[in-house]
Amino acid sequence: MIICDFSGSEKNSNNYFDDYRESFQFTVCGEIWLDITAKGANKGVAIKVLQEKLNVSFDDTMVFGDYLNDLEMMKMV
Repeated sequence: MIICDFSGSEKNSNNYFDDYRESFQFTVCGEIWLDITAKGANKGVAIKVLQEKLNVSFDDTMVFGDYLNDLEMMKMV
């Protein structure tokens, strides 16, 4: 799920979910965007699954991103 918070995701909406952090993962992914995913789910995991299913090597993988929700993906390649 993604929340669009025009008041600022990091300083506003991100602070309302402390009671749920054990069950879900919250990632600020832009000035006004907050991603809410299952624990352990991220773009890095998705890239790894795709590499395995498509038989694509680490050396043959390229990604791009622009915010913190892309960090795990960047680490995978």
